[in-house]
Amino acid sequence: MVVKLRRKFIIIASLSLLAVISLILLFVNLFMFFNLQTQVDHLVNLITENGGELPTEVEKDRSTWNFNDMDITVESKYENRYFYVVMNQENNTVVRINRRHIAAVSDNQTKQFTYDIIRRHKKQGMYRSGDYIYFYKVTDLDDSQSQVVFLDITNRMGNHEMFLQISIMVGILGLLVFMFLLIGVSGRAIRPMIENEERQKQFITNAGHELKTPLAVISANTEVIEMMNGKSEWTESIENQIKRLNGLVSDLITLSKNEEAGTAMKEKVDFSAKVSEVAGDFKTIVENQHCEFESEIGEELYVKGDPFQLRELANILTDNAAKYCDPNGKVSVVLQSRPRWVELRVSNTYEEGKDQDFSKFFDRFYRGDTSHNAKKSGYGIGLSMAATIVKGHKGKLQVNYKDSVITFVVLLMPYRSERKKKVNENRREES
Repeated sequence: MVVKLRRKFIIIASLSLLAVISLILLFVNLFMFFNLQTQVDHLVNLITENGGELPTEVEKDRSTWNFNDMDITVESKYENRYFYVVMNQENNTVVRINRRHIAAVSDNQTKQFTYDIIRRHKKQGMYRSGDYIYFYKVTDLDDSQSQVVFLDITNRMGNHEMFLQISIMVGILGLLVFMFLLIGVSGRAIRPMIENEERQKQFITNAGHELKTPLAVISANTEVIEMMNGKSEWTESIENQIKRLNGLVSDLITLSKNEEAGTAMKEKVDFSAKVSEVAGDFKTIVENQHCEFESEIGEELYVKGDPFQLRELANILTDNAAKYCDPNGKVSVVLQSRPRWVELRVSNTYEEGKDQDFSKFFDRFYRGDTSHNAKKSGYGIGLSMAATIVKGHKGKLQVNYKDSVITFVVLLMPYRSERKKKVNENRREES
């Protein structure tokens, strides 16, 4: 159990850190890309507005703050490589080419780039040619001519991609270092939780055994009183409460042992026989409550687990259905085979379930009737015990409510022999 809890703690903490790192890297890289795109667009607009030439000097507007603003100095025209083409809009022919500020393209390449841009029917965007990346923008000079400005952003995009790769590597390295440190300190981090849970289980076990002695004394004294004065409603009430307390103590100890055991014994169990036994026991009880009892139990459905616990599971759910079934209602027990599962469905009519919080049904000491009506015997730990048993068998326990009927659904893994496992594996390989 300690190993499982430690592994779960490491996985949850690592996934949480991974989510945080991923969000931070995503935000930072998106921001950097947006900033790059804004600055490139700003440069192209300056070239376009100045007749295809980058101005010698443009100062920032110091009265307002804008992160994306950039100073344009005398050196800027040597730092940025660009060229532009003037096109005739009527026949899409090249009128003029200016590539004084770039050396990587020829006139023929310039014309090819421009024709490719015209066919795109987009006013601006990115254009790739081999190892080079250009940002372009098309503007209308007048009714007959348009200008296409190309800005070389190869180095800028290369730096951005390098930043992206480095940030991902740093994030992965940070996550690995965190996991390495977490593995070292996880034992110490979960130790208080383990100790607290162990103390709780030990307390339940000790308290259960300690309570048995005074209950036995009270029961013996009650019998003596009845022998001396005869049975009365008071002594009968005392005996009933002693029975309830003995049942509660036994259930608490059983629940504690089941939780401590963790997983059930791996034994082939005829679940059909266990459920049939329980259904037979409760049929008369339910019918004596003037309710209808219906059972549909598939034959020879086997699961792997603990026979005692599996019978107790069916007993808890059927007993719960019998207790809370509406007058003149119906209790149903269905056991059937499903793909990959053996399914047990126990349902009963329950009008009061409309306003119930089903998420709390498996909490220890939770009772659906908040008044704790004494007419409905029980201690509020039955469903908690059922959940513990199902968890120990690596199954699923669900509850749903529809048309005034509450249904508890148990899904357990069917028993498969080693021979059947090999046959199934061979079939998968063949398919």
